[in-house]
Amino acid sequence: MNDIAEFIKKYGKPYDPETDHYDVGPFKKNIDDAQKSTGGIYGMHMYWVKQVPQVVKQHIEHYTRPGDIVLDAFAGTGMTGVAAMLAGRHAILGEISPACIHIAKNYTTPIDPHLLKGSWWKLREKVEPEIRPLCKTRCHNCGNTDAEIANIILSDVLRCPRCNAEVLYAGDGRWEQMKRGEKFKKIRCPNCKAEFTKAQADFVRVEPIEIRVDCKACKVKGEAKAKSLDEEDWELYISIEGGPTKVIHEGEDEWSEYKFEPVERFLDDLGTKVYQKMLQHWSVDYIPPKEVPYWYPKDVKFPKGYNTRQPLKRGITYSYQMFSHRNLIALSILWHYIKGIEDEKLRDKMRFAFTGMLFYVSLMRRWVYSNVAGVPLKGTLFIASVIQDVNTLEIFDFKINQVLRGL
Repeated sequence: MNDIAEFIKKYGKPYDPETDHYDVGPFKKNIDDAQKSTGGIYGMHMYWVKQVPQVVKQHIEHYTRPGDIVLDAFAGTGMTGVAAMLAGRHAILGEISPACIHIAKNYTTPIDPHLLKGSWWKLREKVEPEIRPLCKTRCHNCGNTDAEIANIILSDVLRCPRCNAEVLYAGDGRWEQMKRGEKFKKIRCPNCKAEFTKAQADFVRVEPIEIRVDCKACKVKGEAKAKSLDEEDWELYISIEGGPTKVIHEGEDEWSEYKFEPVERFLDDLGTKVYQKMLQHWSVDYIPPKEVPYWYPKDVKFPKGYNTRQPLKRGITYSYQMFSHRNLIALSILWHYIKGIEDEKLRDKMRFAFTGMLFYVSLMRRWVYSNVAGVPLKGTLFIASVIQDVNTLEIFDFKINQVLRGL
């Protein structure tokens, strides 16, 4: 039913002053004591100012009767619509934001959970062969070569304000301090021994410092999942993200410390000069970043504003740069196959799960001492100095199951 007038005619009741005795007083119940449990509904898709539908439901039940029509002309994520449906009312939702329309539509459009689950298993069979190789590693606990990367811990590399040397934020024992819950304000440059704060230094790039492993063979758990990157891990990382392979030092052939160079650095004139200088002085063989196989939004640029200052300061000017190259590839694969789902309702729900997980697979997912899963800082575009770069396929699986619980 696409016509609002037709919808109102079907579900609405004409106002009759002689028979309508609507007389409802103000809502006086303390909503702090309200029953706020909504099962899995609330967590189906993130949004900064989303209201709990059970709270809205109490207002709707107070001011309306079953079967009435509720209008929300500024619907946001559609929680009023969800609340109306829970209360046995009909709802008309209006919104101009494409993101909110997408979220509200999927929150208020029912679908058979069994069909969605089956569709996900079919989709998984298609995407796994392309995404799994991005996350392969060797289990350090049992030697299983078919283990998976659960997440990679990435650390900022900063420019020493005194000698211009590159300093790993989580280097020189600081990572071990952080894992013990200890904090530090100053960073010591290993080159010139100067001490400086993060705010005093320029951001250069990120580098991996640790991998968390998922192994089905030995099922290693907890802190035992953590391992340092071995040579194979570095090779895979550089083959995906791009960067130098080996450095020749005074005739000796030895593995360098791998450096992750953002793709954009080698796409403009300045980047080309940097690369040529690197080749000339360090004899570095450079592997280009792995090609993103399918479409992704290349031209969505960040505007200058209060919340965009932090990513812009890191050299992030486009939305796709908020993801590691590995996760950008995985996202492009997922989106490509989701677009191929023929059933519109199933396709929409898959897109709903996809957009619902984007925040959590981005570089905004901080490593946090008190939370092993890592958490983004909600309401901001903040990228921490230690990032927990997660496995996109596993997060999508989690999000699909979260949507299923809410249906």
